[in-house]
Amino acid sequence: MKNAKMVLMMALMAAGAAFGEAYDPAVHGNPIVVTTDEVVTIDGNGATIDGGGEARCATLGANVTLKNFTLKNGFAGCGGGVLGGRLERCAVIGCAAMMAGGAYGTALDGCTVSDCQASESGAALGNCTATGCRIVGNFANQRNGAAYGAALYSCFVDRNEGNNAMQNMVGLYNCTVGANNTRNGSAHIALYNHGEPLVNCAFVGWVYGSDVMNAYNCKFLKGQLPGTYKTFENCEVYESVADFGLGSDYRPLASDGPLVDKCIGDYARTGANFEIDADNGQRHYNAAMDIGCYEYDWRPIYSAAIGVTVAEASPGVTT
Repeated sequence: MKNAKMVLMMALMAAGAAFGEAYDPAVHGNPIVVTTDEVVTIDGNGATIDGGGEARCATLGANVTLKNFTLKNGFAGCGGGVLGGRLERCAVIGCAAMMAGGAYGTALDGCTVSDCQASESGAALGNCTATGCRIVGNFANQRNGAAYGAALYSCFVDRNEGNNAMQNMVGLYNCTVGANNTRNGSAHIALYNHGEPLVNCAFVGWVYGSDVMNAYNCKFLKGQLPGTYKTFENCEVYESVADFGLGSDYRPLASDGPLVDKCIGDYARTGANFEIDADNGQRHYNAAMDIGCYEYDWRPIYSAAIGVTVAEASPGVTT
């Protein structure tokens, strides 16, 4: 039988595993190098790791997670900001590499990757999985101003410059691709040569179609969609940007907007990759999910309906 002291120790150990250990430069390094196979979570509590333009900010084992860090000015041949592991609620800023300036082979949840550069390809991400992330303002001298070989869930992609923004992606789910992915200041290809699924996405920028592309329940802008598709299921092509029902920040303007609550039936998605939107907010309201990366916030409507402030709402609550 366990005594009270043992029960308390087990509870404290469980709490430590849940919340992680605090970042200590003397233990974890600066730059951070933690390549153990053990499950490790390190909470930076707002700490900044600055590579100074000379070193990668973090090199991580597959089971190592960094939370609440800013990784900036990292530099490496591949993965200038971070290589491997997982980032949660981190910012990767101003990092550079030949390939994958921001992150390579990393899982990112609720992160921002901005102002990163690649001398060749993948200014922000290479072979990563990103959920609820903002990928904005990155630059590649050649191709993939945003990402290559990546899977994106509920991500916002805009203002990335390169021969294209994304190429050979693993898949895009509930993402919003803005109108300002450019090359030399002019609108350019947002997505090129992509055979994996595009599901529940809003493409306000140019998409280069091909006979291997598969789109499901997506919205496109007329005149920005050359080429053909292998699959074009339940998709619409809008006449103007205004038809998307989005504000200048690409968030839904109204509860009856054309993208709101449209991920139903065969297009409904659940699971770990569909828990947060690109604002780190709730991904399901009103018993459905919205097309694009931002979820319309129904709490003010619920509050008005019942006369009290609603701080949280179960995804199954409906009007």
